[in-house]
Amino acid sequence: MARLLAFLAGLAGVPGPAAALQLPALVRESRAPVLPDGSPANTIVWAGDSLLGLADQGEQQIVLFDIHTGRHRRAGRPGEGPAEYRGVTPPLPGPDRSWVVVDVRLRRATVLDPSLGFRRAVAIPVVLNTVLEWRSGGLFSTWYDVARRMTPVLGTLRFSDADRAEPVPLVRLDSLFGSPARPPFSLPPIVAAAPGAGGHVYVGKVDEYRILKLDERGRPVRVYHRPELPVLRFSSSEIAEQTGRLGGAGPAAVSGPALARVREMLSGMAKPFFALTGLSEDSSGRLWVVTARSDQVATEIDVFSPEGRFLGTVKLSGQVRALAWRGNRVAALVERAEGEELLGAVDFYRIR
Repeated sequence: MARLLAFLAGLAGVPGPAAALQLPALVRESRAPVLPDGSPANTIVWAGDSLLGLADQGEQQIVLFDIHTGRHRRAGRPGEGPAEYRGVTPPLPGPDRSWVVVDVRLRRATVLDPSLGFRRAVAIPVVLNTVLEWRSGGLFSTWYDVARRMTPVLGTLRFSDADRAEPVPLVRLDSLFGSPARPPFSLPPIVAAAPGAGGHVYVGKVDEYRILKLDERGRPVRVYHRPELPVLRFSSSEIAEQTGRLGGAGPAAVSGPALARVREMLSGMAKPFFALTGLSEDSSGRLWVVTARSDQVATEIDVFSPEGRFLGTVKLSGQVRALAWRGNRVAALVERAEGEELLGAVDFYRIR
């Protein structure tokens, strides 16, 4: 009960508007290992006031972690049958207390009941980029329009009684980014996205430090950027390291021509400034950006005011993959190397 009261007190202690103009200090409260050794995860969501949702890429399972009891609920396994996955993502709260799990490799969504039992599968007829949240009868997402040379799109994959989602575009992102026309067979832009309060959404190309805040109609209302940072390229050793990770064992491993294609892509692109799942908004409207400036010890997180002013950088322990906010408390999904193994954990911080 004491832990529950402390957590509710933290939710109530949300900083006011004046505090949003300052660089906040974070105090680490606790750490909770949630994944087996070597099982990677790249994002995290709050699935309730005390419930975190993750995706165990190694086991191809969804994980619901209760921060008060420390208990895990798991569902799923590798495969292509009902409630089986090849590219599992964290469970999102859906309608009627259901859970919606998207598989980016199989291009389908699985709807689970409150007990994580299988209800139905819905085909997704687009190339998904990021899934943000359940909104307006479907999955608010970004995807690539294959018919328009992989143009990135923000919109809703609307569910109905059919077994196939209906893509309802809100805005094509190439026009918002001011990107020039891409030559045939060029790489599509890699777009990070995150939901904000009041129907807003953040979108940004990871190889350009320029993030847009869009209103509920897809219109830009704010820009967040750091033009002083130089563009960097991948070295040959970094390309070998990244492709070595992808070529490992497990159901999500990449091999053969696909791995060669990844090498080609990395050699022709700029280093990302921030992670694909690295954007998040806190309860005061500040934007937190998990940057690619990290090592085995710490990760740099850039913080912007609600008005778009760069406030400074906060360092968090470990290789941070994503942040998820609830009140003035944040859950940081991290990986730490111990020997040759990666340990997946969640660190909990609060704003001091």
